Amino acid sequence: MQDRAGAPSGSLCETQIDAGTEGSRSGGVSAASCPGGISAVQAAARVAGAWIESIDDALGRARAQLFSEFEVWKRVSQLQPKALDGTTIDESVGSALDVAMEVSGTCHALVLRRTGSDGVMRVSHHRSAPDAVVTAIGAFAGAASELLADAPEVTVRDLDALGSGGPGDLLAPTLASAGIRTLVTVPLVSSSGSSEGSVVLLSRSPVDASVRDRRLLQMVARKLADIIDRGELESRAQRDAREMRAVLDSVTEAILTINRDGLIQSANPACERVFGFAADELLG
Repeated sequence: MQDRAGAPSGSLCETQIDAGTEGSRSGGVSAASCPGGISAVQAAARVAGAWIESIDDALGRARAQLFSEFEVWKRVSQLQPKALDGTTIDESVGSALDVAMEVSGTCHALVLRRTGSDGVMRVSHHRSAPDAVVTAIGAFAGAASELLADAPEVTVRDLDALGSGGPGDLLAPTLASAGIRTLVTVPLVSSSGSSEGSVVLLSRSPVDASVRDRRLLQMVARKLADIIDRGELESRAQRDAREMRAVLDSVTEAILTINRDGLIQSANPACERVFGFAADELLG
C-alpha cells in the first residue's frame, strides 16, 4: 500500500527529505528517522535486542525443561530393589510410586496384587491416598470391578464422563464423590514377563497422558514389578531360613554346617550336649 506521495506506508520508519540541503537538490536522502526522534539504526538495534532477549528467554525455558526431563529419566533409571543396602522393599516401592505420580501428574497411587490363594486383587501398597479411597479401591478390586481389571497397556479413564452407568458400576461415582476425576491403570509386568497386578493412579483434575508419559509409566511399572519380585524372593528365603532353623533346633542329633574352607558356619543346640561347647563357640 502507498500513500499519496508514492512512498510505502506502514513501514518502521519514514524517510524525511530536507529540501533545503544539498542532498535534497541532488535527490539524495539526508536522514532516516522514526517517531520519537530516534534514527532507523537505533530502531533496528532495539528490535534486534528484543529478538535476542526473546530467544534467550526461550532457550532458558528449553534448558530448564531439558534438565527437568533428564532428572525424571534419571530417577526412573535409578529405581532398584535396595534391601541389601539397608533400604527396605516397601521404601523402594514408595519411591517408585512417587515417580509414577510425578510422571503422570496424579496425586494418589496404589498397587493392586493377587496376594492370597483365592486370586482376589487386593491393595498391597499405597502412597498419599486417603483411607476412604484405599478402602473403596480395595473393595471394588475384590469385587472384580471392570475399571480395575488387568489391562495390557496404560489406560486413562475420565470418571466425570463415565458417570454411574458406565464400566465399573458404582466405582466411578464413589471415587468422584471423593473428588477424584481421573483414574489411570498401569499393568505391572516384570522384566521376566510375570504379571504382578497393576498400579492405580488417581487425580483430582483431568489427565492427558502423552506418549512420553505412557512410556515412562510403563518403565516405572516394570521397575516396580521387579522390586516386588525381589521382595517376595527375599521374604521366601527368610521364611525358609526360619523354618530350617526351627527344625535344626528341635532335633536331638548334633548338626554342623561347614564351608569349603573347613570352617563351621552353624551349629544346632544339640552340639553343646555332644561336644561340650556352646554353639557360638564352635563357629569359625
